[in-house]
Amino acid sequence: NQAFLNEGGSKKGAWSCKNWLKGEDIMIIGPGKSTKKYNSAIINYINAKKPKVISLNINKTIPPDCIDAYAACHHMRVMMDVSKYSELEKPLIIPMETIDPTFKAQLQKINILDYGLQVKEDNFEFTYNGCVIPKPLVFLYTLALVHSSGANRVLLVGFDGYSQSDPRQIEMDQVISKYKEQDNIKRNKCRFF
Repeated sequence: NQAFLNEGGSKKGAWSCKNWLKGEDIMIIGPGKSTKKYNSAIINYINAKKPKVISLNINKTIPPDCIDAYAACHHMRVMMDVSKYSELEKPLIIPMETIDPTFKAQLQKINILDYGLQVKEDNFEFTYNGCVIPKPLVFLYTLALVHSSGANRVLLVGFDGYSQSDPRQIEMDQVISKYKEQDNIKRNKCRFF
């Protein structure tokens, strides 16, 4: 987290998500093992109900034809997956300003939706062009995007969680609580399931 905070970043990216998901039901696919366990049911739901689907990082369990976009925000994750993005043939939502220049050349042929990101502890700020969030978590980054783009309802799949004593679970619980406390979140009509 400290390394990410020192890298800066801008809360304003080159792309605007204004009305991108307006009135849509959105399915965010997380990395949990339940996506594999319930693979058929998830795919059937996507085919029947037609939500817009955003995968957090690259999810190999759900076929690419079921996914509308991929989201990544941590520069280390982007570095690890950079060679795989061109195979996806779907938009990639990332904060370009935080990406190492040596990797930007490998992203040139990919449809990039540059949604900005700045990390500041205890801060939430969502705009059409980017966000300020307290931790560089792709889930929070995607929530900011979905919130700003006018989504109707958010469905979460593959968010299995960790044990209650796991620091990752504690961190996630804390940031979700802080997210819910935001005045602009309370007024938003977007619902989570």
